[in-house]
Amino acid sequence: MQDMQRCSFIWSKVGNEFKIKHIHFSSPLGELKVGAHERFPNIVGEMSKRYMDRKIKEIVRSDRVSVTDSDGVVRFLSLNDIIYISANQKQTIVHTASENINVRKGFVATLALFPDLIQIHRSYAVNKSYIYEIRKDSVIMTDGSEIHIPVNKYHDVKMALLLPDGKQE
Repeated sequence: MQDMQRCSFIWSKVGNEFKIKHIHFSSPLGELKVGAHERFPNIVGEMSKRYMDRKIKEIVRSDRVSVTDSDGVVRFLSLNDIIYISANQKQTIVHTASENINVRKGFVATLALFPDLIQIHRSYAVNKSYIYEIRKDSVIMTDGSEIHIPVNKYHDVKMALLLPDGKQE
């Protein structure tokens, strides 16, 4: 996309997730060049499509991790799938937009699979992309979940959540 292009999205709620139904690019009139044998400026559309394909590949990376759930089913997850994880005795619950997956690994081992999650409590780690708000004593996630922050960890958690890479130096 060029500097002056605009982009509009039409979303639809499917179950608990929002999905994009339509994407529209608008270009300034000077950018709309008609090819040698064209009656309509298809070149700009092709450039926009290539740009979107490249951006989608960056977002939907192939860094999926396999985890085994409590039924023995192997699941493939990426960081983008996870809202937060929570400890559940000797297992971990992975909370996604569509389901909660009981994983046959402990919390520390599961957290190690997703190093970009930020641990905000002994038993909880969150994906920064799904945080709706930070309060003095809790974090509210986009799915409405409220996760407690210990009083003595509030400042460190807030700083970790506000830093671009989520890590304090």
